[in-house]
Amino acid sequence: MSQRKTDTIKHANPGDIILFTYHGLYQKGMITSKISAPNNILQVQLYYTNNEGMVSETNSSYNLDNTEIVRYAYNDLDSVMRKRILFTAEQMKGNCFFKGSIFKSLKFVLGCMSGDFLFQKHIAIFIEFKEIKLKTSTFPRIENIERWMKSNSCNKIPSTIKVPELIMGTTVFVPTITDGESEPVFLFEDKHIVKTKTGIFTSPSKGKEKILCRQSDCQAKGEPVFVVCVLKTDQKGQLTKQDLTQIDLSKEITGDCADILYIIPKSSQNNQNDARRIVSYTIKERLQTTSPALYYNVFFDEESDINKRIALFAEKRVNKAVKEHNRALSFMHIEKPLNGKDANANLFDYALKIKKLELFSPNNTADHYACHKLEVLLQRKEESVLRYIEEFFPKNICDFRVKPWPGNPKVSKYHLKQGSKVNATMNHSQEYGTLGFFIRDRKGSIYFTTCAHVIPKSKYAYTDKLEPAVAKSVLATDLSSTSITESIDLSLVKVYEEKVESCRFGLRDSRDSFVKGIISLANDSEMKNMKVYKWGAKTKLTKGIYKGSIFIKEGEKFQSRIHFLQGNPKKTEFAEEGDSGSLICFEATDSPQLQCESAAFIFVGGCLSGEEYVPMELEDKEVFAGLIYHVNDVFKCMIRNLNPMFTPGNADGSVQQGAGVQFSS
Repeated sequence: MSQRKTDTIKHANPGDIILFTYHGLYQKGMITSKISAPNNILQVQLYYTNNEGMVSETNSSYNLDNTEIVRYAYNDLDSVMRKRILFTAEQMKGNCFFKGSIFKSLKFVLGCMSGDFLFQKHIAIFIEFKEIKLKTSTFPRIENIERWMKSNSCNKIPSTIKVPELIMGTTVFVPTITDGESEPVFLFEDKHIVKTKTGIFTSPSKGKEKILCRQSDCQAKGEPVFVVCVLKTDQKGQLTKQDLTQIDLSKEITGDCADILYIIPKSSQNNQNDARRIVSYTIKERLQTTSPALYYNVFFDEESDINKRIALFAEKRVNKAVKEHNRALSFMHIEKPLNGKDANANLFDYALKIKKLELFSPNNTADHYACHKLEVLLQRKEESVLRYIEEFFPKNICDFRVKPWPGNPKVSKYHLKQGSKVNATMNHSQEYGTLGFFIRDRKGSIYFTTCAHVIPKSKYAYTDKLEPAVAKSVLATDLSSTSITESIDLSLVKVYEEKVESCRFGLRDSRDSFVKGIISLANDSEMKNMKVYKWGAKTKLTKGIYKGSIFIKEGEKFQSRIHFLQGNPKKTEFAEEGDSGSLICFEATDSPQLQCESAAFIFVGGCLSGEEYVPMELEDKEVFAGLIYHVNDVFKCMIRNLNPMFTPGNADGSVQQGAGVQFSS
């Protein structure tokens, strides 16, 4: 810390310590704020200690042309340290710490600098605010809508015609308490971010003023804002005083607390749900809300459901924007063109396309954003499902049914393969399965998927076409320690380099052609009654209609689902033993989410006790009940940077992480 004479107001900054006179005596004090004034006059607010040792505040003015002020500067310190010092001084205001001391003012300023009075050096005492503006590529389902609009020439409206703007982007506000040095919670990769604005405030009022200003700007532009409040909690997992300040601030940003996510550190408690429950009740009491508990909005950091919830919120707002956009177009005077060549022809066609796009949006009874909250509750299963949902879940938020289905469903092992037969032995007359699809890692190695009960880890894979082994399983679920329904029944089988040339890439469609495909991002309401097909080693090509799914309780959690498919034509068995590992695909439609053939599920096996699980509305229909998991689950395994080979000609495909919610109602 250096001692310098101040001869201009530019040299004095909040956080600086100065030597000033008080009742004719020299004292050291700390500048908390300064006001610019003409004629080189320094006007400042100061914290200092009075004769009784009380930390007090005073205003002083100095004409620097006539008065010599000594400033104890510490230019080597960054803004974070200055703000920490100011915060410490603010907390000491009105308290008596130095009664009877002859070095009161010196002890005050040195104590503020060292942080010895109330706080340690790295305690989280600042309000940090991040405003993250996201690209549409962050959310593949929204990107699909944007791609659909471009493919349907919705971007060819002449500039002379003014139409309301359709906002597709999303902004995320992330307020948190920080020490100014620790790394913030990671939410989005840089490639998905348009820009990020960051501010750090020592005062809640200043933070609130800035954040509400930014919120007002976004609202004026029609940009949807989602709030993610990052809390710190203490060693016992309970909210701190600073956390409560954050909760108050988050409520100011958005009037609906149901649209706020609260992220807390992983608890040391054995029962993590108890930690979430305690925090959610504390938040509810703090907000004094009569709405249902916020339990489904409290997450531990790095939970995948955080991004799912944000994605579903963003999509819900885009669907709402499409409806409002369509409504605005309906009030415009749009005449049907006579010759189809004038500028109005483009506008008329555009209005028809937007109306069609709205038809693809979920109806009010299929709120995927709300359904995700129910899905989170089911994953955090309590002792009584009905009481649990009754306590935490808002009434009439979406249409669902709870029925006491039996747990631990029996599953026949349909040993897998994709279109072609695969086996762990050279005997293909029994216990074989189906090859699902091919994957490539970042090093160029090729794998195919099948079920772990078909080809366990470290076992060789054989086909009925070639005698020598073609591949070896490098990663597979250990079914000896966990049941099929408790985990995904997956085996990643690495193809030998010399056998890669025998592989046929691309997505196999229902016409037995290999086409370019994607991984389905369709939600349940979009999948319901959609046409599906699969290629299996036993039954070859079978077609059907997707009818929905139900959750199945495993131990203390709802970890698996039974899916229902109706054969087409009726009474056709969709899959049999030997089809395990088959890739179940959706046929292409004109929907933004199903514009081409898309891979949806991996088939594991059929329920031997299928009738027990059939929902009421399907009891009079002949449906096939099977254990199935989503293709996206394959890419959550320990091998990173995998890409599906869904493009013919040996080219990579792409993984589109969706946020699908599937329910039977």
